This record gives sequence, structure tokens and C-alpha cells, in this order.
Amino acid sequence: MKIFTINIIIFILLIISNNIFSQEYIINKIEISGNEKTKPDIILRELTFSVNDTLNNHILKQKIERSKSNLINISLFNDINIYYKINTSNNITIYVKLEERWYLWPYPIFEHADKNFSTFIRNKDWSKVNYGGYFVKYNFRGKREELKIKARHGYKEQYSISYSKPYIDKLKKHGINVNLFYFQQHEIAYNTINNEPTYLRLDDVYLRQQYYSSFIYSYRPRFYNTHSFGLEFAHINVNDSIISLNSDYFTENQNKINYINISYNISRDTRDYKYYALNGCFYNINLKESFNLKEFSDFKIKADFRYYKKFANRFYFQTKDIIKFQLSTNNSYYFSNTLGYEDFLRGYEYYLLNGNYYNYSQNNIKFELLKKYTKEFNFIPSNKFKKIPLSMYINLYYDFGYIKSKYNNISNIMENQYIYSYGIGIDFVSYYDKVLRIEYSINKFGMKGIYLHLASSI
Repeated sequence: MKIFTINIIIFILLIISNNIFSQEYIINKIEISGNEKTKPDIILRELTFSVNDTLNNHILKQKIERSKSNLINISLFNDINIYYKINTSNNITIYVKLEERWYLWPYPIFEHADKNFSTFIRNKDWSKVNYGGYFVKYNFRGKREELKIKARHGYKEQYSISYSKPYIDKLKKHGINVNLFYFQQHEIAYNTINNEPTYLRLDDVYLRQQYYSSFIYSYRPRFYNTHSFGLEFAHINVNDSIISLNSDYFTENQNKINYINISYNISRDTRDYKYYALNGCFYNINLKESFNLKEFSDFKIKADFRYYKKFANRFYFQTKDIIKFQLSTNNSYYFSNTLGYEDFLRGYEYYLLNGNYYNYSQNNIKFELLKKYTKEFNFIPSNKFKKIPLSMYINLYYDFGYIKSKYNNISNIMENQYIYSYGIGIDFVSYYDKVLRIEYSINKFGMKGIYLHLASSI
């Protein structure tokens, strides 16, 4: 009899809990506050729910969390709080409370110009410093537009202007980006020897001058998938002294080149926070054809896949896998795939690997040493800066990869073989998407070092 009674009680509790779990709500209203600059339609675009939606409470909570991630990833807000209140038995109002970032950044430039921060610290070459001024207006007109103007001098002179408008239509699916760039340098790398760039510097002349203009059209039908089509015109010329040192810098003793880039890009991004993700995935496929009618054709395919997963309390697994393949009609140093700039393996920060094909994988296990903590400094007058968040992670990693070169210099021993590295690091994550990494790495060749980076690794 006792067993029967217990079973009846359990059955009743299951029915009650199921009814609670399956409680459905109709969204009667969405109230947004804190958006002093940002237009409401920009915010509503990122919400995974809308007025008159009928959702059970479990699905509603999932959609609220996903909407928070969507709003975080457009980088317009320091703080986001979404919650709901029940008006009647099944009608609710959802409240979206926001704290906007600072959007206008006129600031001086003083930065290193080496290929990464660790290389600059090792070389201590203060001639490789840039200085100047940079004007950035994020969230221009409150519509998530961006306007950037840069005048930079020093090691790598740059004059540029760019404008992006993510939505040019009422449904907010289509966007554009326009860029104009001009670069000139007294020192450039003209070859790779011993897997390190070899430089020439002439203070009285510019060794390389570059001009680019580009137009990019993007299509984002909902939240996570984005397609883009790009068209770019480029003109580059180098001093004859560079060609005398490397006749294949461009194409067979040419000291200038004009070409067109046509590209297509597709990506899917479900990361919780794209600047330092802990859950979700990202993939990107890029096709790019560089050509002119006289000298060459260069076709590249790049595939990028990243996966993030919490697998235990405060423990996370992450992997990043990239493949890049090149088909070219010429043996050009300038257009060769290079592992060591935007893409690199940890423990190889000082080195360059040139070739026609490469693939690599970065793999992390992270432990959350300090959960996100926000310290408020009341003496700072602006609410956009007074709250400083900080979180810390211990990071164990193992990287491996391979680059294939058909025209390998005999001194570049790291090419045409599998390479790897492993190590430990600590990551500091703070506000305005800033990440500081300190890592100790050991690579395949027994080289050890402590490396600093001002960005997320994966």
C-alpha cells in the first residue's frame, strides 16, 4: 500500500511539474530601455522572439539567452539584461534593459608594426612603430553603421577611410561596406630565409606603395548565416632594389602590378561571445580569385571551423581548424600563402612559413579561474567606463599543422613537414572586447618561449 501511495504521489508531482514546464505564454509587449543612441529596430533585429509569439517557459528562457548573445555580438552594449513579467495567466511583457558603449573614438595612434606583439618584444626594434591619428564612429546615426578614418605615419604609413552599413533595406537583411586604403613603407620583407622575414630598408625612398579600393555586399537572412560578395581593385609597386633581390616578388621581374579580387564568403556563427567564445560553433568558407588579364591568376580557398563546448563545471574544450589551398599561375612571393601573420601556430610566433597549401589545428582545454567579476569605480564620471569586468582562464593547448611549398628555400626547415606545439597560458578578458593572453609554448624543434598576445587565440 505504501508503494502504491508513493507511486501516486510521484505521478501527481510529474503531472504538476510537466504542466509548469509546458506553461505557455503569449508575448504581449517588448519594452526596450537604455538605448540613448541605438534605434529600437536595430535591437529588435537581434531578438529571437517577437510580439504575439506563443512560447512555453523553457523555450522562452532559451530564446532570451540566445538574444543576449546576439546583442553582445554586435558590440554596441556593455551590459544587457532581458527578463519578463507575467501580466495575466498567459500574457507577458519582456523587458530589454541596455547599457550602451562609448561610440566615438578619436584617439592617437602609437603601436608596434611587427607581425605580432611577441615578435616586437623580442626584437625591441623601435623603428617599427606607427603613430598618427584614428577617428572611429561606431553605431553611426544609431543604426550600427561604422565610419573609420585613419592617418598613420612611422613604419607603415596608411591613409584610409571606410564605411559600413549592415542594413540598407527595411527587413535588415542586406548590407554594404566601402573601403579606400593607401599604404607606403621604407622597409619591407622581400623573402623568407630560415623561416624568418628578410627585410630591406631605404630611408630616402618608399620600397612599396599600395592602393586598394573595395566594395562588399552582405546578406544576412536571419541571425547566424551571412553571405558576402566582394570586389576589390588594387595597385602595388615596389622599388627596383626589391626585384633585384627577389625577381619572383611579383611575377618575373615585374616591379608593379594591377589586379582585381573577386570573393565570396559564407559563414555561420552561433558562438555565445565571438571575441572570447565558450560555447557554440563557427564556420567560414572563403573563395577568392585574384587576377589581371596579362600576368597571372591566383585562386584561393580557405575553410575555417571552430567549436566550443563546456564539458564540466568551469571546464571548456575548444578547437579551431583551418585549411587554405592556393592555385596560381605564377611563383609569386607576395601572393603566396603565409602561416605566421593572421594565421599561426602558438610557439611559432617568430616564424613565417610560405607555401601553396596549409592546414592547422589549435586545441584548448580551459579552466575558469575567475568567474566574470565587475568592479565599479565610482570616481569615473561616465557609466560607459566605470564598470570594468574581468574574468580569467587557465589554458592548456596543443597545436599542430602542415604547410606545403613547391618552391621551398632550403633554409626554411619548417615547411613540407608536420609541426606541432604545446603549452600553458592564462587569459584575461575585460571590457570593450579586450583579451590579454600570456602563454608559455614549446614547439617541435625544442624552442621555448613566453609569448604575449592582445587578442583571443581561437
